[in-house]
Amino acid sequence: MKIEYPIRLQSYLSKCGVGSRRGCETLITEGRVMVNNKIVMELGTKVNENDIVYVDDVLAEPEERSYYFALNKPRGFVCTNYDPNEKA
Repeated sequence: MKIEYPIRLQSYLSKCGVGSRRGCETLITEGRVMVNNKIVMELGTKVNENDIVYVDDVLAEPEERSYYFALNKPRGFVCTNYDPNEKA
């Protein structure tokens, strides 16, 4: 995946697979993200290619490639977290 630097921190974390951009904004404001060994709590911080980014003391690196999975759902197969029609 080609990344154009400088990039906003929440977008960078999203491309690293940490979470969604909105979820990464929460991580940043909670003080769980470090850039170059400094805790960052300000949204909109930009990172460069040479910056080192940690989330909860785990190195965040962008994925080299994206993976897609396709599912051919058979009839009657439900794909949801909540099914209002589920019989208990």
